[in-house]
Amino acid sequence: MLASFWRQTYQTAFRGVPGGNLGILNRNEGLPAVLNSLGLLSDGVTAKLPSLLQSCPTLIQLEDVWQVCGRVREIRYAEYRSTRGFSKSEIREMQSCFKMFDRDNSGQISYQELTQALDRMGRLPKTREEQERLLSLLRRVDDGSGEFGF
Repeated sequence: MLASFWRQTYQTAFRGVPGGNLGILNRNEGLPAVLNSLGLLSDGVTAKLPSLLQSCPTLIQLEDVWQVCGRVREIRYAEYRSTRGFSKSEIREMQSCFKMFDRDNSGQISYQELTQALDRMGRLPKTREEQERLLSLLRRVDDGSGEFGF
C-alpha cells in the first residue's frame, strides 16, 4: 500500500516536469526538477547530485527516478543522523547562543554557562528525568575540565 502511494507520488512529480508526460526525461534537467518537486533537495542531496546524475542513464524513466529516490532517502537519513534530528536553522540558533555564552571565544563553556544557554533557548531540562539525562550526557562528553565545546 505504502509503496503504491510513493510510486503514484513519484509518477505525478515525473509527469509534472516538462517532457515527463512522454515517459522520459533528460537526467540533467529532469531529475533535479523531479527531486525538487518532491521536496527532496536538501543540502546533502544537492552536494551529491552530480554523482547521482552520473549514475543514471542520460534519458531517465520513472523506474530510474524510483531508484534514485531510494539513494536520496539514504543520504537524507545520514544527514538526519549527523545532526541528531535538529534542522540546520536549529543548529545555527544553538551555535549562535553557544557563542554568546563563550565569553572568551575559547570554543568551550562551563556547566554554569551551558545551563544559562539552555535556559535562554528554552531547552533547560524541567523534569528530574530530563535533568538526570543531561547530567549523564555531560559526564560522557566531559574530558575532566568541566567545560564543553559545541
